This record gives sequence, C-alpha cells and structure tokens, in this order.
Amino acid sequence: MQIFNAGDYMKAVEQKMLSETISKGAVPFRRGGGGPRTQAAAGIFFVACAVHDIVQGFVARGEDFTDFSSQVAIQLNDTHPH
Repeated sequence: MQIFNAGDYMKAVEQKMLSETISKGAVPFRRGGGGPRTQAAAGIFFVACAVHDIVQGFVARGEDFTDFSSQVAIQLNDTHPH
C-alpha cells in the first residue's frame, strides 16, 4: 500500500502480482500437485511469513521481547482433510 499511496501504481501492481505468484507456486492443487512434501513445504513457508510479520510488527512498535509471549498468541489450523 505504501507504494500505491506514493503514486507508483505500476510498481504496486507488480509487487502484488509477484506476491501472488509466489503463493500460487507454493500451494499445489490437490489433484496431481506435488504431494504431501510439497504441501508441507508450502505450509511451512506461510507459517514462516506469518511469524515474520508478527515479529516485525512487534519490533516496529518498540516492544520488549521479554513480553513477547504475553503479548502474542499464534493459533494454527489445519483446514484440509487428509
């Protein structure tokens, strides 16, 4: 949004497309796509991205990491039937 708000619409669209390309490649279709190892790698990738965002926000607010566990809760849900 910062790029878009700065008026560089083309760069904002490029960044959005890049992020979507990464996520589309990381999550295979169920039929014929990659198997359990690829799906596990995709899950790890998205969890790592989420944790990175949480930590980055914590740091940006100038929070003390000794309070991290009392300030942050992370819940993981596996919504895909196996």
